[in-house]
Amino acid sequence: MCNVMQSELLQLVSDTLSFLDVDTRAYQDKPVPSRPVKVEPKKAAPPPPQPQSHTPPKLGSSPLQKQAPPKQDTPLIFSTIQKHLPHIRLVEKIPQMHQVALIVFEKDDLLFLKNLAKAIQDRICPVKLLDGEKLDRIKDWDIFTLVISQRELPVNQKIILAPITTYQNNVEEKKMLWSTICQHLLPKSS
Repeated sequence: MCNVMQSELLQLVSDTLSFLDVDTRAYQDKPVPSRPVKVEPKKAAPPPPQPQSHTPPKLGSSPLQKQAPPKQDTPLIFSTIQKHLPHIRLVEKIPQMHQVALIVFEKDDLLFLKNLAKAIQDRICPVKLLDGEKLDRIKDWDIFTLVISQRELPVNQKIILAPITTYQNNVEEKKMLWSTICQHLLPKSS
């Protein structure tokens, strides 16, 4: 059994070495050791010390004193990234987060408005579904970038929806609604 395993191991080594284009004659006649041979790693000698020129420290300056970095218009990381990766567009100011209010007046329209809210939330920004009967609880409408409703409300940015069946039955109307929402919420590319 042991000879069979040795011959198979030698064959495997031979095949591997021939695959790697190494001369296999040197390995064919050597017996396989029964125990693994422990090889001590070679220790690398430390590099010779470099001669240092000794200059006395300047009086009045201490290596512990912090020196103010030079002032720049952009942080160092921005200039480094722009230098090495010019194809990446960096944003220095974080854009304001939008939030949309989607107001539900009719319970029959809830499914469509939930789907619309999910689409906006997945692709653009957070959405709050609000019950149309409880609008008096909202004190500050300014937290919403856009209000989508089927009724007129006293807000600046709003989209008044047509009856929901209009969007369910007409794909073009649904596309126009989505386009209008995107125009209100997505930044204008220049």
